[in-house]
Order: sequence, then C-alpha cells, then structure tokens
Amino acid sequence: MNSCANKLIVYRFDIEATSSVYFGGEKQGELIKNSEGKPILMGNSIGGALRDYLKSLSDCEKHKELVLKFMGGSKINGKNRNDANSEEIEFLDSLVYISDGVITGHEKIHIKEGTAIDYDSGTAKENHKYSLEYLPEGTKISFNIECEVEDDCSEENFENIIGTWAKGLQNGDVLLGGQQNNGFGRFTLTNLGKKEYIFDGREALDLYIFEPEKVKFIDVDINKLLDYDSKKKNKVVFTLDGIFPYGLYQSFKVSGEQSLTGLQKKGGKGHYLPATSLRGVFRYEFTVLVNKFAKGEKVNKKVEELFGNNEQKGKLIFFDVDLKNEEEIKILRFEKKDEGDGKKEEVPVYGDPVYIKIDRITGGNIDQALKTQKEVYGKAEIKCQLITDETEDNPFIFPLIYIFRRIGSGLIPLGGRTAIGLGEFKSKQLKISGLFEESLPTENLSNEEKEAIKRYFEAFKRWCQK
Repeated sequence: MNSCANKLIVYRFDIEATSSVYFGGEKQGELIKNSEGKPILMGNSIGGALRDYLKSLSDCEKHKELVLKFMGGSKINGKNRNDANSEEIEFLDSLVYISDGVITGHEKIHIKEGTAIDYDSGTAKENHKYSLEYLPEGTKISFNIECEVEDDCSEENFENIIGTWAKGLQNGDVLLGGQQNNGFGRFTLTNLGKKEYIFDGREALDLYIFEPEKVKFIDVDINKLLDYDSKKKNKVVFTLDGIFPYGLYQSFKVSGEQSLTGLQKKGGKGHYLPATSLRGVFRYEFTVLVNKFAKGEKVNKKVEELFGNNEQKGKLIFFDVDLKNEEEIKILRFEKKDEGDGKKEEVPVYGDPVYIKIDRITGGNIDQALKTQKEVYGKAEIKCQLITDETEDNPFIFPLIYIFRRIGSGLIPLGGRTAIGLGEFKSKQLKISGLFEESLPTENLSNEEKEAIKRYFEAFKRWCQK
C-alpha cells in the first residue's frame, strides 16, 4: 500500500448468485476450499475478473494507464540501457486490496455430472464422464475492496472504478469463477457499503488495527455512483420455448436406484439437461456449417473464434435446459399375479421403460441384458447468449438461427438415445432479443423473413471465406 496516503476507503460488496457458481481448486472439477473444507472464493480470483472487466470496457491509453495504476501489472518503459534489443519492464504493485469472499446462504456443495462430447460426431464420448462440484443459485458472497488514496484525484478515480464494478455486477456483466460459457458465475449486487479511515493521528491508526469493526459501513446508492463511459458488449439472446413431447434422457445413475439411469436433478429438484450438452450439439452443428465454406485448419480456427479454447474466451454463453411441468414416462405392462389358488391372473402395471440390448454382430437379443431407464417429458426453454462487438454484418447470427430452428422443428434431438426417438424438441417460434428484437417461426418462413436470413447467411459466408 502507499505509505504516503492518509485516507483508507473500504467498500463491502454483498452479492447473490443468480446461477450456479464454480471456483476451481487444485483438482479438476473440485471447488477450492479452506482448511475446514468449506468452499471459498479467493480474492485474487475476484480481482482477476474485475480487472478483466475494466480492461474490456475501453481500448484508449488513458483507460489502460488507469487500470495499470490501480490494479498493478507490468509496464514497458522503453529500451534497456544495457541491451539495445530489449525493453525495460517495470512491475507496478496494485493500489487496491481485495479480500477473499465469505460464502453464506448455501454452503452445501452440489455435484453435477457431464459427458465429454466428440466434436467429430456430435455424440457423447465413450467412458468420458466427469463430475463438477458447484454452489447453487442463491449462494451469497461478501468481500471487501479497499484502497489508500493520496489526493482528491485518486479518490475520484477509485470511486469511479467502484461504480463501474458495482453496475457491472448489478447488470450481470461481471462474471465470477469458471464454467462461464456454460451459464455459471452470474451474480447480482444486493448491497454496497462504504466506510473510511482517516489517519490523522495515532488513535486513528490504532482504531484501524485493533478495533476496525467500530467504524460501521454506510449503505451506498449505486445509482448515484459515477462510472466510466465505456464500449459495452452487445448481447444477442436466442430463446426457444417448447416441449419435449416424447421424453428426454441421459445416461446418469438415478440416486437410490441400483441399475436405473436417467436425467440428473438440479439440487435434488427438477430434471435438467446440462449446458455442456447443449454446447456440444451447437459446436458440432456449427462445425458442419463452416466445413461447407472452409477447409483444414481454418475450420478449427473459425470454430474456436466462436466457442473459444484454452487461450481465448468464447462468444457464446449456454444455459442449463430445466424441465417444467415434467412427468416421467411410464409403460403399461401386464404381469402375472398369483391369486393363491394356483391360478395366475394378468394385471396391468405401469413402470419405467425397459429395453433389450442387441448383439450388433448377430442382430439377436443378449441374454439377461435388460436396460431400464427413466425418461422425462415436459416443457423447457432452450437459451444461449451471443456476446459480440459487431453490430452489423455479424457472421454468427445466421448459424445460430439455423441451428435453433432445426432444434425447434425436431430435426436435431438433444440428450441421449436419440436413435429411438428421444430428445425431440418442439417449438413454434425462435425469439431473438437484446441487440435487436425479432421472432422467427421454426417451420415456414415468409418471403420477408427469408430475405433477412439471406443477409445473415451472406455475412456468415464471407466470414468463413476470409
């Protein structure tokens, strides 16, 4: 911290998760935990997300210098005197301190499972299941951000940075943790508090060190906070409201059942299809489209531009497909019941669907190989969000419209066991909102709608061939 400062400003952020959240630990799929085994959000993780958000808002040099001054980092100061071919790099300390996040509300750790997708076939990879620990929607987190300011100018800049972060959290533009492209990490700001320590003597310093709780936080109205004018990312949201009329299935073990498989439940409540599964379908279908206009390594680069990779963030955010008004599919069978006098009577019994495994070599049944599974039908919303800087001739609008309409018309099934008719989705309209508002039928298009889609198609084609 700056030793010349005489005022310390502390802000307390109280945030609440509006989606599932994941803060990765040392092992893949595990939450980071403290010495007591409780999940924790590290301050450097919060700081990294807030820094990235600030950097994404503007490309101007003045803004970059401001981020560097308060958040720290490396700065190139020209040529090194001892080596004409090198540059002198100065490392600046951060003026801002961010505490670890204290998690309350939902400390119970939930686990979701997933299956890796083979992008060549668009289907699940054999024996490639994984598990992911997460905290559910409604999880509350509190953390402090403090800064020692040396003059009115520094104080004003810090206040503007706080206002920018607060409004970014409130609007859902700041995401925390991992799995963000799968709908994780969204929060809303529930309260912002502020307190100040003015170090004008020994008593003030002792108060800060030994009795900091005596200085109370005062609530701040975020609407009155100033923030930095910025280039905000455009969001285009694609939504299909419809129904799975014939059932949806995935091969996960049903809790409490020995050999029964089916969809997972979110937090022990309703069934859902994970966003990762939806993402795999879209990536495969998008790859097929790009292959029509590009070849070789160029295809992979185009796909990664939209979906991201280990080095760059993708432009799409997918959300879990939660089933509503759901019901389990039950099959009517007749079983023989002993009447007690040596006679057996057939009685109707409703049970889970049972399938007989087939020997693919002989085409016959495999003895003692019955497969029982839980299939669920119901209403659902399929949704994804495109984040982009481009407002005109956006190359990604056409492929997303194309894939969504095919899903809504039942041509692209979701989930598992699609070969027997499961996973078909029916929706009448695709709704597009955000950057622009539009509704498109999933079946027959008008001439005007065809012309609009043709323009999107031409933009996509030009992008593929670039």
